[in-house]
Amino acid sequence: MFDLSLFVNSTRGKTPYLMHAILGIGATAIADQAKGDSSYKVLHAYHWQQTLRQYQEEIRTSIGLHNMDGLMSTCMFMSSITFLGADPDYTKSWVFTNNPADLNWLLIQGGLRFLLMHLSRYLEHSIWYEVFMESSDEELFGDHRPGRVGLHPELAEICGITDTTTEDDNPCLWPLRMLTPILKLEHNRENFSKILGFMGRLLPDYTNSLLAKDPSCMIILAYWLGKLSERPDTWLYSRAQIECYALCAYLEALGDPKVLELLEYPAKRCGYVLGRLAPVDILDELTIIPMI
Repeated sequence: MFDLSLFVNSTRGKTPYLMHAILGIGATAIADQAKGDSSYKVLHAYHWQQTLRQYQEEIRTSIGLHNMDGLMSTCMFMSSITFLGADPDYTKSWVFTNNPADLNWLLIQGGLRFLLMHLSRYLEHSIWYEVFMESSDEELFGDHRPGRVGLHPELAEICGITDTTTEDDNPCLWPLRMLTPILKLEHNRENFSKILGFMGRLLPDYTNSLLAKDPSCMIILAYWLGKLSERPDTWLYSRAQIECYALCAYLEALGDPKVLELLEYPAKRCGYVLGRLAPVDILDELTIIPMI
């Protein structure tokens, strides 16, 4: 296993975008603990802006063996930054604000997939190679079968997946193919990267349906966030818990009995109490999309 500190030292001065990403994570983590001290939020914003600007410039210049590790490391750190700093007020979630930018913590996770497409022939030379191999599980991420065989039966039903459904005609099929075996995993260090692998493999047809508030897509995300919420001692918990809570509040408001039955798992994991609906003024402002 590689030593990231040695890598950073060896590339000092060559990857300023990576330096800003690391400092940005530090500022964000401290800001989460130092409530009321806005100075760390200012630092976070500064380093985040510098990371994005310099990273985009490097991407436009070239992508290859020479900058592979710097780019991939920065991409992963940027993904971490967006996952940190979750607002504890669940009504500030994208579910309630209707602002697509509030879902960036998930949407940006696909950036690494873009890099891997261009760098696949160099991966064996990367400091991250062992990590990628550990998270590249054929059982979890290599199953692209059509139909509902092997899927979580209740989720397949509510997502409208039949025996003839393909990934081309239902955006829920591929995420549910990944999610079903993930739900059976123990949330421990050994499986951590496998559970995280879900969000980086989501495709635009699914995330666009999420933004459109498709209830089937939302309940899949709620289950994955519920899985992440099984471990309150991880750095992912704050974001996972509050976003899962918001999804449960929205989905319960649909009033669909089938949805309510399925909400038991994510609600229990994130601490949402079923039967105690969100305040009326919040729900009145929402456009609730019913299950078809």
